[in-house]
Amino acid sequence: MIQYHHGIGWVFGSPSIYDRLIRELAVGADPDFSLSPEAKFPAAIRGSYATARWIGGEALSRFAVAGDSGGGTMTSC
Repeated sequence: MIQYHHGIGWVFGSPSIYDRLIRELAVGADPDFSLSPEAKFPAAIRGSYATARWIGGEALSRFAVAGDSGGGTMTSC
């Protein structure tokens, strides 16, 4: 399982840059996330941490957290 944090909207990027990657990662998934600017900082970091705890609590033998740009920063929090 992978928890991927895309960097769209942090500084650079657009949906067209991430569309194919996110679609391939999300095959069979039911993504649920808050949107900016309605979700103010640190909502995204709290949400990603809660998700990682939930995934980790599922006793998975393999779990990865990844991201790029702003998403890469979030993975380190």
